[in-house]
Amino acid sequence: RTNLILSDMSVIELRNKLESIEMRRRAANPVHRTTVRFARVAATIAGAAIISSAIYFPNREVSTSKLYSQHFRSYEAITYSRSANVTTNALFASAMEAIRAKNYDMAVSYLNQIVNADQANVESVFMLGVASMEVKDYSKAEEMFGRVIKQNDNLFIEDANWYLGLCYMVTEKKDKALRQFEYIADSKSKYNREARKLLRKLD
Repeated sequence: RTNLILSDMSVIELRNKLESIEMRRRAANPVHRTTVRFARVAATIAGAAIISSAIYFPNREVSTSKLYSQHFRSYEAITYSRSANVTTNALFASAMEAIRAKNYDMAVSYLNQIVNADQANVESVFMLGVASMEVKDYSKAEEMFGRVIKQNDNLFIEDANWYLGLCYMVTEKKDKALRQFEYIADSKSKYNREARKLLRKLD
């Protein structure tokens, strides 16, 4: 009987040990699963935060030069007015040929000759501004577009205002650029929608 009792006690102790081990294992696993689950949730939240920042702050690191390259398009003159001055006509025709050939330095040279002789020639003043932008002489371009805008009643007002805003932007004159694009956005200009987009990116 003593041997039987001792044998039973050994079995009971073994069972108790096994149950204790099993309980410790079960107690450890939920912690592990919780940790994994928390890590997954944290990763999901972090990913959502990154996506949200990309949606709501998409242009935080976009430079003004990149915005300029995205929104600047070379002006395409389909026709041009003829002057009573034969020399002016010849110079302007040569300037337009140079622009079509993307030889903007030569175009600037021709247009400068016209504008120096006739500052009221609004088309030449405007095209000198355009050619100056192409050679990155933004101060010259600003001056020419300013002249066009001051003359007020001409066919180049909308384009001059738009290009002037781009010149302000690329030369880091943010306040002037914002005012210029606000003016365009509130007008009936063909550039008003594009101006609104730029305002959101610059603000």
